Parts: sequence; C-alpha cells; structure tokens
Amino acid sequence: MVVFGSQTPTLGSAGTQPAEGSQNKGDRQCRKPTGAYPPDTADKQQSLALSLATCQISPVSLTLTAPPALEEIRAVVRSVCEDRGVARVDLFGSLARGCGSHGSDVDLLVEFLPGSNIGLFEMGALKEDLEQRLGCRVDLVSRRAVERSRNPIRRNAILSDPIPLYAR
Repeated sequence: MVVFGSQTPTLGSAGTQPAEGSQNKGDRQCRKPTGAYPPDTADKQQSLALSLATCQISPVSLTLTAPPALEEIRAVVRSVCEDRGVARVDLFGSLARGCGSHGSDVDLLVEFLPGSNIGLFEMGALKEDLEQRLGCRVDLVSRRAVERSRNPIRRNAILSDPIPLYAR
C-alpha cells in the first residue's frame, strides 16, 4: 500500500501497544489511512494510478520455473559477458550446492577487468540481460564487495566453493 502525507506506517516491537487507528500484525503496526488525502496530493494519486495501470511486469518475476542447467547458465554467461568488462563469473548459492528447486534464483559472483569503469547502471544492465536470457531471477554480486565484507560468515559461505562459469 502506498500512503501519502503524514499517514505513514509505523514499526513497533513485541509488547508495545499499537497506535490508535492501527492494526497490529505481529511485530508490525500498520496505520490505517483516515479521511481523504490532502488536496496537494491529488495529482500524485492520479499519477500513481496511471503508472500502476500502465506498468509492465517482467515475466521473470511471475513464474516459478525450474532453474536452468549448469551448461545453459555457462553458455548464457559466456555470451553476455564476452562484450563487457567482465574478467570472471562464478556460480554460488543453492545451485552450486546442488540443492536448487523451482523458483531458485541464480547467484553469480562477478569480477571485472582492472581499469574497467563499472558502476551501478552497468551492474543493473548486466543483471537484467542475464535474467532475460536465463528466464529466471539472478542475484549478481561483486567479488570485490564480498572480499571486503565485514561479515566473515557471509564472505566464507560465498567464497568457499564457487563453480567457475566464465574467465578471460
């Protein structure tokens, strides 16, 4: 639900009383909007309604399909990464451990070539291209970010046994 103005959801903790006019759902409190929206947000409401009516949802996010086979992932990764500043891609997570199931995403660890100027937009474009070609969700994680992570459990889990998919 989208709420404009001062009517915003509030978070509470177990044992606290919900605010007046709110519903307590477990540890969350959801404030019910009361009355009409302020007049200055009428245009925002129309714009939001129009945006929601015309938005397109990618079929990737709607389907729970079996994850692609390792060789298919390898072929797609190779074709997508050849023309970009990618040095190496490894598979980790449930598919690398052999316990992927319907709806599993593809977890990829990517390393870029030295001197390549890769930013958020390039990572997003790479992720979208891989998702489109594989037909499932892809989690794309930078090797550099994982190696610098302050969380040793997460770092070790990702870097312990990745499966190489692509390397220059």
